[in-house]
Amino acid sequence: MANLTSDQSGGVAVQGEAFDLVGILSGLNETAYLWDVQSDRISWESNAVKVLGVRTAREIETGLEFRFHVAPEHSRRREEAILGPARIETCPSTGLPYRVQYRFAPGGRRGDVSLWLEDRGRLWTDASGQPMRARGIIRIIDGGPELMGNPHPQSDHDELTGQLNRVRLTQAISAIAAQAVESRQPAAFLMVSINNLTNINQTFGFDIGDEVIAATARTLRRRLRGGDTIGRYSSNKFGVVLNDCGPGAMRIEPTGS
Repeated sequence: MANLTSDQSGGVAVQGEAFDLVGILSGLNETAYLWDVQSDRISWESNAVKVLGVRTAREIETGLEFRFHVAPEHSRRREEAILGPARIETCPSTGLPYRVQYRFAPGGRRGDVSLWLEDRGRLWTDASGQPMRARGIIRIIDGGPELMGNPHPQSDHDELTGQLNRVRLTQAISAIAAQAVESRQPAAFLMVSINNLTNINQTFGFDIGDEVIAATARTLRRRLRGGDTIGRYSSNKFGVVLNDCGPGAMRIEPTGS
């Protein structure tokens, strides 16, 4: 695989590192990468396709293409964790460490399968503090995200419905809108409201109202395509983000109950 050499533009790079970790990583559900941020090209360990479950290496050969597989609600989290702290005054010769966890869809955001990944490594910058190189290891996390030592981690999901909370839904909207612009593929955002929820609460009690909200979330989830995103926007409102969906497709009545 490729070696990362010193950068001629003043940046600090990893010199003389042989990129041949497959013997160590192949049995551990881990893979490694070298990301040239300036060109956006990623060199992967030879087991990356198998570990990440993508069809071919071409699907993850650039940072932009890899980002299309990251769950939209986690896209900003990943970008800020890896590229956010790139400041020359705090960037040592050994690079800036990063560690982040996110959901990854091997078949793209329209796919039905997803993995939880832990991405850890180091970032190097040039003399002006701009990101130049990142070297990291990606590990599959079994059973969902870990706490990473944080006793009060920010949850991605609404406790009542199990769907994205408002913060993550808003991030998903931003990420999918940016992707739609870059890829020139249509996307849609729907707002779904439960009518007369106040009357239900007053007549039957808040427990019944909560059951109505949870049942509505389940019904919406069943009717969505794989890779579409749903979140609870407020007490009686849900936001639905549809990938690769133009005005004509929005009018099609979904099948199923």
